[in-house]
Amino acid sequence: MAYVWSDSLATGNPCMDLEHRTLLEQVNRLLGAMREGRGKDAIEPMLAFLARYADEHFRHEEAAFARLDCPVKLENAREHAQFRKTLAELQARYARDGGSAALSIDLKNRLGDWLVSHIQRLDRELGAMARAA
Repeated sequence: MAYVWSDSLATGNPCMDLEHRTLLEQVNRLLGAMREGRGKDAIEPMLAFLARYADEHFRHEEAAFARLDCPVKLENAREHAQFRKTLAELQARYARDGGSAALSIDLKNRLGDWLVSHIQRLDRELGAMARAA
């Protein structure tokens, strides 16, 4: 099932929301490839995208959390570190075993679902603080 952008994901920060929309588009591409039986071919580009995304987006986000002294900034940073660890595990699995349907499903479940949950729980908190400041 594809991820759909909704108000429940909007932080109110245009830059952050654009980055989140881009993320959902990329995850939806993986899902489309999986539906078409090309999921294992989409793994390498998705892993590369997620590595870049984590570096750039998490840096932007953590700086914004620090700037506003958001109360959940440490929890946010811990979750980002866990995401990076999970991503590294999936990258190592891909390097060791190559692409597979199981890996594409794990990629979607372990990272795609996590990201949507993270946006709804923590990133929206940052948006609320920014609007209140």
